[in-house]
Amino acid sequence: MTEMLDITCSGTPYELGFQHGLQARQQVLGTLSFYQDYLCQVTQLSWNAVKKTSTAPFLTRLQDHWPDLWQEMLGISKGARVDVEDILTINIRTEIAFGMFQTHANESKETDRGDGCTSVAWHGNADLFLAQNWDWRHAQSSNLIILRLNPLSSPRIRMVTEAGIVGKIGFNEHGVGVTLNALRASGVNWDHIPVHLALRLALECSNLDEVIVLFKKWGLASACHILAAGPGCDASDCKKSSDIAGIECSIKSIKTIKPDNYGGVYHSNNYLLPVPEDVIESIAWPDSPARIARMRELLHARIQSKETGFSSESRLTSADIWDFLGDRQGFPSSIFRTAMDDTDICTLFSIVMDLNNCRAEVRYGNNTENKKI
Repeated sequence: MTEMLDITCSGTPYELGFQHGLQARQQVLGTLSFYQDYLCQVTQLSWNAVKKTSTAPFLTRLQDHWPDLWQEMLGISKGARVDVEDILTINIRTEIAFGMFQTHANESKETDRGDGCTSVAWHGNADLFLAQNWDWRHAQSSNLIILRLNPLSSPRIRMVTEAGIVGKIGFNEHGVGVTLNALRASGVNWDHIPVHLALRLALECSNLDEVIVLFKKWGLASACHILAAGPGCDASDCKKSSDIAGIECSIKSIKTIKPDNYGGVYHSNNYLLPVPEDVIESIAWPDSPARIARMRELLHARIQSKETGFSSESRLTSADIWDFLGDRQGFPSSIFRTAMDDTDICTLFSIVMDLNNCRAEVRYGNNTENKKI
C-alpha cells in the first residue's frame, strides 16, 4: 500500500461505527487477525480465553459509563460483520498486552514490545504543534486508516487509528490533540478508562483542562503517556498559560509534565517522572531515553539557530517538526525507524498537527508526500 484508507463517518454513535466497519471492513479484519496473533503470543492464551478474560470485567462498566462508545463498537461489529467481543478486545489491547503482563522470562524480546513512538509538542507566541512518529510492526501498516468523524452532538474529530479502534492519535475542531506513547508497567484497573477509549474521550473535550480533569477523575486502566495540547482553558478568568501537558499514567497515578524553557515537551517509551513504589516499570525499549534526548536536542538547536534562546516570539514551522521526526541519528534505533523486514518494528506513520489552525499532515511510512487531514 502507498497510502492509508481515508474514510468519513457521520451521525449517531452507532452510525459512526457502522460506517467505519462497512467502509474499512478489510482493514478491521486485518487488525483482528494481527492482534489475535500478537495477544495470544504475549498472553500465552487462546483468542477465546483472551476475550473472556479481558472483556468480562469491563463490559458492564463500559455500557454504564460510556454508552456512546459501546454503541460505536456495536456499529463497527455490524458494519464489518464480526463479533462485538472481537472489537471490544482490540480496543483494550493495551490493557491486555501491558497491564495484564506477568514477568516474562525475556521481557526484552522484540516480540514482547508494544508500539513504540517518539512524540513532541511545542508552543510559541502564535503556534502550537503536536507531532509523533508511531512505530509498530510492519504487518499492521496496511490496517491503518484516516478516520474523519462528524458526530451529531460532539466535536468533529480527525485521527489516524488502527481500523476497528475508536480512539487514537489526532485532533478535534477545538484544536485539542493527543498522541500516545506506550509505557510498560504492571497492573490493570478495570474501574478506570482503557487507554484507547481515553484518547477518544480526550478528543471530545473543548480544552486541555478538560482532558486533564477527565483523566484524573476516572484514572487510566493501564500505563501510558498521552501528550495532549490545545486551548488551555475557555474560562475568561483562566490564568493558566500552558497549552501542552505530557500526561504520564499508571494505574495508581496521573502526573503531568510542563513545557521546558524552550516551549517543548518530549516523550517516548519510558517514565520521566517517579512512579508509585508498587508499580513495576519494565523498560522494553532501551533506546527510549536516547530518542527523548535527541528530540529535545533537535528542537533546542533549531530555536537557537534562529535566535539566541527562547522567547515568546520564537517560531518553528511544520517543516522544522518534520525534520525532527525524520531524524535517523542512531539508526536503526533512531527517532525515525526503517523496517528491515516484515517482522521489524518501524515507523508506520508520522503526523504533525498545527492545532491553532486545526489542521494536520500525515506521512505514511517512508512516503515523502504528506496528506492533509
